[in-house]
Amino acid sequence: QGHAGRILAAVIADADAAGVTLILEARACAGLEQSALEAWYGGFGFSKTGLSETFGPVLARAPRRLELRRAA
Repeated sequence: QGHAGRILAAVIADADAAGVTLILEARACAGLEQSALEAWYGGFGFSKTGLSETFGPVLARAPRRLELRRAA
């Protein structure tokens, strides 16, 4: 239904506005493949850091600047 994606997009928008890097541990459960979970987060700009913690691999997303463009 897309609820998780909408919530994550809102968190990302707030983090970008504040210049905050988001860091999370991604651990698949309920029959979801780990690679599918990491790909889902990857679609939002998260990438593997090479670190792993208690719950799984650590993913991070650096803030992105919003670019304002003038109308032609």
